[in-house]
Amino acid sequence: MFGQYTLETSPGDGTYRVPKLNHKKSRYGCQRCRTRRVKCNEAKPTCQHCERHRAKCIYDRLPQKKTGQDRSPGSSSQPQPSESGISETSSDKPSPLSSVDPLDEDALESKQRRLLEARLMHLYLTETGPSLPIDDKTYKIFANLAPKMALDSEALLYAIYALAAIHALICKLDNSFDGLNVHRRYLAMALHEHQREITKLSESNFEAVCLTSHLLRICTFATLRYRNREPYSPPLEWILITGTTQALFIKAWGIILAHPGSFVSAMTKSTPILYDTQARYDPANRQGLEYLLERDAKDVVSEPWDMEIQDAYETTLSYIGGVLLLLHPRDGKIQLDEARRRMVIFPMVVKKKFLDLTQQVCPRALVILAYYFSMLVIENLWWVGDVGKQEVQDISKNLPARWQKMLEWPLRVVERGAILPISPCR
Repeated sequence: MFGQYTLETSPGDGTYRVPKLNHKKSRYGCQRCRTRRVKCNEAKPTCQHCERHRAKCIYDRLPQKKTGQDRSPGSSSQPQPSESGISETSSDKPSPLSSVDPLDEDALESKQRRLLEARLMHLYLTETGPSLPIDDKTYKIFANLAPKMALDSEALLYAIYALAAIHALICKLDNSFDGLNVHRRYLAMALHEHQREITKLSESNFEAVCLTSHLLRICTFATLRYRNREPYSPPLEWILITGTTQALFIKAWGIILAHPGSFVSAMTKSTPILYDTQARYDPANRQGLEYLLERDAKDVVSEPWDMEIQDAYETTLSYIGGVLLLLHPRDGKIQLDEARRRMVIFPMVVKKKFLDLTQQVCPRALVILAYYFSMLVIENLWWVGDVGKQEVQDISKNLPARWQKMLEWPLRVVERGAILPISPCR
């Protein structure tokens, strides 16, 4: 169920321990121990360290004479290129983590890494954490509680570092490190640890796991602006992590109900739409959006369609329509804060089938997704930025002409930067 987070290395057992660095190194130890500068007991076929971390143990029998200089995370001469091919960085300085394997939690301790992590935590405490809440109710959770809970959760700690790094890049808060590269490496470490913590979900860690999941979702959304858009494809990484968030929420629901005093329970109660399916999927909400479900003879022949697919489209439109009703209410009382809250939790409440359809690049699903992205103009959050506008325009450029009529409204919204009344296309 949580396969989306699975990385190449299996999570190890037990508590992570920093390797000791003050003893004599073996001359003919395995490749991994020599790289990490820890003593290898040279056991065959697998030494004790590789056995403990379930790592591949390679004996190349070529002793490497080490220099006195530590192999630190900052030893690389150049920043690593981004996965998307985008070279935008916050400075020309080498990345402090450019030589760290993101899946190796025992990466060598160094002065550079300690200073970088202190810098990232300071950024989170002073800038990133206070910038995340969308209302006063959640301020203490992100600004105060998250750093404290991170003391007992490596996944949450790494997620905080990853988020602070991308925040520093986007908002130009700190140019002393390569924000995109540092973000991606700590994000990989956070995902690796998060996978392990999910498998051990319990009453003792569910709050940290849920909070980590939320921060990871923000991380992946914030980096959408840096992804490769030629040729266009749906934001797969964001969709996958969104799907895992849904599954986690379902798995943790029983624990949440059993702990009414937890902040997760409090947040759930303050957002009734999370559990009120009637309000969430009310058919009346999608009034004025029905034209997005119209099908012609070509659609009947070529478009995948069954009751589950129809339900996925209808319920997603009902949710979007419910947000529009908050912004253009019949009684004239605009509820902007509630609308913003609902847009943030959109990935958690739409049905998985809809996410599957977007992942499959179904045109109708992309049209509806464009409506969601266009409505992000109501958000004033740094991690949202112009991402919604970029996605809407790219979806429009890559859909056949026969779908363009349905995209007129979201295109007008992102151009004007304001939510407009729905005017059905005919």
